[in-house]
Amino acid sequence: MDTSKGLKSEIIKLKHKSTKETKWTIWYRIIKSSNDVIYSGIYTTCNNPNYKKPLLKVIFSLPNGNASVVMTHSIGKAGSLLLSSDGKKFGDNGFYFTLTNHKGKYWARFVKSMHEWIRVYEDDENILRADHNLNFYGIRFLNLHYKMSKK
Repeated sequence: MDTSKGLKSEIIKLKHKSTKETKWTIWYRIIKSSNDVIYSGIYTTCNNPNYKKPLLKVIFSLPNGNASVVMTHSIGKAGSLLLSSDGKKFGDNGFYFTLTNHKGKYWARFVKSMHEWIRVYEDDENILRADHNLNFYGIRFLNLHYKMSKK
């Protein structure tokens, strides 16, 4: 099993030249045993006139385009952070595919069958954790549980 030795995570922050403000954050993960990239996501915020506050946007590069997840955020029980991409139509928070023909033409599609939730919280032992769930057509197909610590 390639992942038996675990994964290595790296957070890369890309800053605006003049303001030095972080504009994009990349979460880059590789399999330790092979150095193969397993995950690379670009994190930023975006504004949408349908929502009062900025949304989290995660972009995953694909050939000829990208997959983007746009998530709302709120504060849950005991101060947990709740992220959600469970919109119902184009323009809502949710999962989107964007494609290009590299000749100036672009297409975007809202994937209403894909929903995602993340809850970040501190457990009873003061360890930062996250529960990450994905549904496709209402069926849970992925449950991830993270433990986070400072390097």
